Amino acid sequence: MRRLIMFLILLGCGLAGCASIPFAVPEPTATRQLAATELLGTGWDADGKVFRLRQSGLFEAHGRRLVLDGLIQLDTPKQSARLVGMNELGVKIFDLSVTPTVTIENFLLPELAATPGLAAAVGGAVRRIYLAPRPAATDRLTIGAEEYRLDRRTDGGVLTFTFGGREPLLQRTRMKSAAEDWQVGYYEYRFLAGRWLPGGVILEDRRAGYRLTLWLEEAKQVDE
Repeated sequence: MRRLIMFLILLGCGLAGCASIPFAVPEPTATRQLAATELLGTGWDADGKVFRLRQSGLFEAHGRRLVLDGLIQLDTPKQSARLVGMNELGVKIFDLSVTPTVTIENFLLPELAATPGLAAAVGGAVRRIYLAPRPAATDRLTIGAEEYRLDRRTDGGVLTFTFGGREPLLQRTRMKSAAEDWQVGYYEYRFLAGRWLPGGVILEDRRAGYRLTLWLEEAKQVDE
C-alpha cells in the first residue's frame, strides 16, 4: 500500500507538480491560555530517550526522485541521529551520522555520490526535522484562536514554531531569512514508544530546491 501511495505521488508530481500533502490535515482545535513552557516536552525530545524509527520516504530534488526505506536511530540525549537508507531491493544506498551542526558520510552509493550535495541535503533534512532548531521557553509566544506560535529572531530572519491540536503538538517549523527559506510540517501524530511521534513529515527547502516526505512505519524505544 505504501509503495502504491508513493507511485501515485510520483504520478501526480509528473502531471501537476509536487505540492500535494499525502497526510490528513489536523482538525482545528480552540486554544487556551498557557505558558510557552507548556508547549515544550510533548514530543520525541521531551525526556532524553533513544528511539529507533523505521520509515519510508520520498526525496525529490531538481527533477530527481528517490524512493527509499530508512532506519533512524534518534539519540535525544546526545542530540544525534544515525540514518541508513535502502532502496526497494533492500540494498544500502547511504549511511549518515547527523548532529545539530555536522553530517558525516559513513557510506554513500557511488551512483548517488555523483549527485553533488545529496548527502548534505538528506542529512540537513533529518537535522531540521528531529534535532535543530528546536523551540525554547525563551521564544515569544502568540496565542491565536486555533494555534500557538513561538517566534525567534535568528540569523537575520524569523524562526517560527506552530503548535495545535488537543495536546497541543508541534505542527510546523518555519525558517525565513535572506539565506534560508524552508518549512517542516508534522502530521498524523501517534503515541508510540511512550511519546507522541509524527506519522508523516514533509520538509520543503525552497532555497535549495528539495522536498523530503517521510512515512513512519514503526517506532521503538532503545535501552542503552
